[in-house]
Amino acid sequence: MPWFIPEELAQWSGGAWTQTPVGSLLGIGHDTRGLTSGCLYVALKGERCDGHDFVADAFSKGASAALAERAWAESDAGRPFRSRPLLLVEDSGRALGALAAGFRNKAAPWTVGVTGSVGKTTVKDMLADMLGRTRDTARTRGNWNNAVGLPLSLLAMPEAARAGVFEIGMSRPGELAPLCEILRPDAGIVTTIAPVHIEFFRDLTALADEKSELLRALPPDGAAVLNRDSLCFEQLRDRTPCRALSVSLKDGKADYQCQARDAARGRFAVVERATGESHEF
Repeated sequence: MPWFIPEELAQWSGGAWTQTPVGSLLGIGHDTRGLTSGCLYVALKGERCDGHDFVADAFSKGASAALAERAWAESDAGRPFRSRPLLLVEDSGRALGALAAGFRNKAAPWTVGVTGSVGKTTVKDMLADMLGRTRDTARTRGNWNNAVGLPLSLLAMPEAARAGVFEIGMSRPGELAPLCEILRPDAGIVTTIAPVHIEFFRDLTALADEKSELLRALPPDGAAVLNRDSLCFEQLRDRTPCRALSVSLKDGKADYQCQARDAARGRFAVVERATGESHEF
């Protein structure tokens, strides 16, 4: 669990302390049921409940400070807590994302973003396991891939991590770009495009365009891995501003093709098109 310097948290979030905590904060959380002693509690407004209602519970369970909205702190409900260490911001949800972006920039790991209609969590965990053999690698907690889960996963990343693999999910237009701004991925993987959450999009092309936000966020010296067997593959490739590698289960034009060798024994081979080299698994 990383330690956080109060002054840096204020700088990253654009907030101000009512009282600056003494010493570093030991983690950041938004659920009082799993808070650790000495942490920063983030009061988030949800559809069914308001995290500000649990600020007292957070302090009673050992939180050293709380991030809260100024409007709440100035209300009758929040006024009694102004003598406690509160990091006051205009919008706690946006501030959580800003904290994650600030910490990601400070830790500066090589990061991979994973999105797609299905398979994100499996691919994220496989890649994190592989990278973890040679370097300290952080990853998304479970499938925490939304505007709350991604920032919390980044904020749980050990500062010593040299790599990170983070899942990015969406269900509606406009949700992916803000997550990519927080993550600033060095590489990206789109598992596949399928009609999942399609009810919020005009058609599959519009859905693929939203997924392409991950690719558009990549730097010129970055890399993308795309599924050549997926719908909208050409659209995704055209949106990629850097090197794009393709994989396939059936298309010999892919950069890397997976071929079955012994189905009964679960053996297959991956063939690299440029060299013809292959490796069995």
